[in-house]
Amino acid sequence: MLGAQAQLWGEYIKDAAHREYMAYPRACAMAEVLWSAEKEPFDAFLLRLNAHLERLRVAEVNFRPLDEPRPRRTVGVGEAAAGSEGREPHPAQAGGRRM
Repeated sequence: MLGAQAQLWGEYIKDAAHREYMAYPRACAMAEVLWSAEKEPFDAFLLRLNAHLERLRVAEVNFRPLDEPRPRRTVGVGEAAAGSEGREPHPAQAGGRRM
């Protein structure tokens, strides 16, 4: 692999605490993929991740705990995506078809 990137679009992220929550532990997983010479079992990654999460706790980073239920993401035709409350849909998404 020559390189990789992980976007975190900030349009709907209201503050630094929410940005941290959205970035971690995803950034730890991305680093694992980029810096590991070989693909290792997921269980081995989880052991290393727990050490990273403890570092994040000590640094008071607002990360998403692994045992927290995943937010429900059901966006259907005509519904707004999570975080876009009160905003008009993009014209290409209006009515569920491209214009």
